[in-house]
Amino acid sequence: MKNRSILKNIKIWAVFFMAIFMIAVISLDLYSILSNYKVKRSTIRADFIESKKLQLKEEVLNVVELIDYARNKNKVNVREQLKNKCENMYSIFNTLYEKHSTHHSEKELKEIYFNILKKFRFQDNIGYFFIIDNKGYGVFHPYLEDYPGTPIHDTMD
Repeated sequence: MKNRSILKNIKIWAVFFMAIFMIAVISLDLYSILSNYKVKRSTIRADFIESKKLQLKEEVLNVVELIDYARNKNKVNVREQLKNKCENMYSIFNTLYEKHSTHHSEKELKEIYFNILKKFRFQDNIGYFFIIDNKGYGVFHPYLEDYPGTPIHDTMD
């Protein structure tokens, strides 16, 4: 009977230790799975963030290229428009000179030209003409009264 009791106790303790061993093995396995999950999650997240950064960078570069293209195209258009405006203004002044040079002095003709230029605007009313002589001195500016005779070598419009 004592042997049975010892045998019974051994069986109970064996089951108990087996259960504890199984719990320990399962716990280690779960810990390993969880660790691998965290590493994979971090890797996937880092890869996702990196791919989004690259995608965003590419989109920003595309937008910058589009802006540069539009800006350059606008510059070309503005230059062409300005060239046409200058040619038209030259034609108008040349016609005025041919018709009125015999009746008016050079000073009177300049005053007529300057009055026309003061009122003439382009580019949505922000563009205007100003005149510089061949030596780099201001001759006319619609907004600056003291412009005539001013050296404009280092001046920006």
